[in-house]
Amino acid sequence: MKRHHVIRLVTLVLAATLAASTASAASHVKAGLVPTGKDPDARGHASAVVRGSKGKLAVSAHRLSSTATFEVIVDGVRIGTLSTHGGGNGKARFSTRPHGGDQLLGVDPRGKLLQVRDEDGDDVLETEMPDDSEPGAIRCCRSHEDETECEAESPDECAAKGGMNMGAGSCMPNPCPMSGGDRIRCCVPEQDEDGPECEDRTADECSAEHGINIGPGECEDDDACSPTSPGDGEIRCCIAEHDIMTHHEDGDDQGEDEDVECEHVSEASCAALGGRSLGAGSCDPNPCVASPSGAFVDGVALP
Repeated sequence: MKRHHVIRLVTLVLAATLAASTASAASHVKAGLVPTGKDPDARGHASAVVRGSKGKLAVSAHRLSSTATFEVIVDGVRIGTLSTHGGGNGKARFSTRPHGGDQLLGVDPRGKLLQVRDEDGDDVLETEMPDDSEPGAIRCCRSHEDETECEAESPDECAAKGGMNMGAGSCMPNPCPMSGGDRIRCCVPEQDEDGPECEDRTADECSAEHGINIGPGECEDDDACSPTSPGDGEIRCCIAEHDIMTHHEDGDDQGEDEDVECEHVSEASCAALGGRSLGAGSCDPNPCVASPSGAFVDGVALP
């Protein structure tokens, strides 16, 4: 074989390998868990790995009440539990494909509020998970080896590869249409102050509605999606996400500015997160969004 043919072949192989590596690159994010007034000595951290439609989440806690069970809540939905041993330490693992001691991960935790709540309904640890999603990316569904996979790509990239544009959002869980999918319980985003509602859906239907998959079962239980209610009630809290640090696969940290968001949390949790309380009410529309004049809708300006 002539030398220039060999060089060209090697170049093509390297280009294909690089493209495959880039397409399958995983997102790594991590955040420290902030203690609230309920248990000021508590400590913890959360880390998530997302690769396309697959992901894992690990939540570790220290100095909590010993031999107790806590709820792990993401975006207002109880996704599982964390149990502590005699020393007050505990760890919970979640995966889109659970095995061993893993619990089901039916939501992309990036950019969402994560809370660890005790049996009294009080948050003891919480954090806003960083979000390193690519701006302007959409969910693109393409067939590959008898499976329909989802990748975060630009609309032009998706169209060029003959993919199906599923709109903005996360590929986790997989939003791509699948025939004969099993029915699961889907926690549909809250439409009112009653919180998220449980609906019978297939996994892809749930993801398309930006819901949270909490696994098989019946939605007859009205509390399937709802965590234990806070003992002191929830308020609207304006949380400014300044200089969020995201950890990438290559080990580099990058700071990025985020908007001011409204979350329903307890007064103690709002203070622990450095937020500003607006009292009871709805977060829709966002009362923390700045008006054209620079003032906030409810007259609250965050530093």
